Amino acid sequence: MQRECVRVRPICTCTQIYNPQDQYQCVECPAYQIANAGNTQCVDATCAQDNYYLGPPADCYACRECPSGLYPDPQRRTCHRLITTTCTCRQKFAADGYNCIDCPVGTHPSHDNRDCVSMNCLPDQIFRTDLACATCEYCPPGSIPDEQTKERCIVSPRPAVIVGLPQCGINSYYSWDRTECIPCPVGTTASADKTRCIGACNGSLDIITSDGNCFTCTYGNVPDASRTRCVKRNFFLQQE
Repeated sequence: MQRECVRVRPICTCTQIYNPQDQYQCVECPAYQIANAGNTQCVDATCAQDNYYLGPPADCYACRECPSGLYPDPQRRTCHRLITTTCTCRQKFAADGYNCIDCPVGTHPSHDNRDCVSMNCLPDQIFRTDLACATCEYCPPGSIPDEQTKERCIVSPRPAVIVGLPQCGINSYYSWDRTECIPCPVGTTASADKTRCIGACNGSLDIITSDGNCFTCTYGNVPDASRTRCVKRNFFLQQE
């Protein structure tokens, strides 16, 4: 004869624990955790064997052996092929991660060897393809990159050598090495020997200074015979 009703306690699976509040409900453990012996606490599922990984939740994460040639990942959640391929400094990994592909000319592999990226050589650098590892390199002094290939240095073109003095016009003078003509400032012309620029300097008190500028003598001074400096007026000679 039944005198009272009792609540039936469910049976929790290996990945469930009893609800701590009433002990009559099963609560799922987080992924890759299983219940302890009394289904009161969730603990991490682990594998002690070297070449084993965790199985599916339906099998209570029971350990399984990896197939031949494969190895478990650090978390023991799957098996994968161990990468032993080493690509060169001119190659990147293929899509499968186990082969290498040569990078196109002008590029080199990224730091993780997953992509080929541009070398981005500077305008005064060449792309060295003759080295073990392609790289950008500056040209030696007196040379510049070849414009067509950018892979070799060529002697920097020099200006044509002028035989004799250049033919400078009335408004230009010789450079310091007398190899070219330099225009005079506006309002001036070249001296007779083409060594400097001078102004009009037509006034009775005007002189041409050593730097080619025009200067007017003042304070009773007058130009000397060469009209290149100012001197005191000689009153005694004028009186005679």
